[in-house]
Amino acid sequence: LPTRLIDCGSGPNPKCQLVLSSELPGETEYTTLSYCWGTIRNFLLLHENIMNIFQGIPIDTLPKTLQDAILTTRKLGARYLWIDSLSIIQDDPEDWKREPSNMFNIYGGSYCNISATVDKDSVSELLRPRNPFPFQQLKVQFKIAGQKQPHYLINNEIWKSEIDGSPLSDRGWVCQERFLSPCILHFRNRLLFWECGELAANECKLYPGLFDTILEDYTSRRLTYAKDKLVAIAGLARLWGLINKDEYLAGLWRADLATQLLWYCKMLRIEHLGREYTAPSWSWAALDGSITRSAPRINFTVADGYIAI
Repeated sequence: LPTRLIDCGSGPNPKCQLVLSSELPGETEYTTLSYCWGTIRNFLLLHENIMNIFQGIPIDTLPKTLQDAILTTRKLGARYLWIDSLSIIQDDPEDWKREPSNMFNIYGGSYCNISATVDKDSVSELLRPRNPFPFQQLKVQFKIAGQKQPHYLINNEIWKSEIDGSPLSDRGWVCQERFLSPCILHFRNRLLFWECGELAANECKLYPGLFDTILEDYTSRRLTYAKDKLVAIAGLARLWGLINKDEYLAGLWRADLATQLLWYCKMLRIEHLGREYTAPSWSWAALDGSITRSAPRINFTVADGYIAI
């Protein structure tokens, strides 16, 4: 655990206080906060106020970003929160040497990282009314072979513009905070985003191309038994299918089958040539090697496709 944590309290408790983690059980769950301090640093942990914060301070005296991080921590079912400005003694050089060197454990051991991507300072609200309409899927009808079929248009640049292009992404410290955290809840102006080792999603749709990224990573790994090629990823495929309401076809997806077939093997492991049957020849699972997709990583639907095998 980090040396110090903020006890967010519970329910309508109007106060929070600093606590020593040495007084808490080792399995205590806590969240972390990533945010921009801004030019006005109006609340920091210092030698002169540390005792007051240990005794408890009104939550509404904190910058708005920190207030909302405390409320979010409560809503997530946790009680403790780590904030660099309130968990590290800012005017203590020794504390600054010790605590930042422990970021691997601080962020890596957290329950969830609360990422305030909303603005360039700590006075911005995380819990604000949002209008996700500009990013919602647009359902349109196309007439194909005499039949109307629904298709969906989405903004493919949403992660790049909203997360990677956010003010928070300019902070050097945030790079490791993001990649060390087991999961992240990104608060943006118009949408909430979720990111973890298994899933990247927002309130509108899953991150385009995510399954392709997973596929490339998965096929670069080795399996002891070739027959486990599809079995070893079946659980993840089931989750993806449930979320997207799509049918899984030996490693490919029915809704996008024409472009799903545009894969190739970057490096074939020849020791497994002529092995036992594992999947149809048109599936990437039929080969043992690192697979990549040659189709562009954007979400589109082929209006009319002809497939010959």
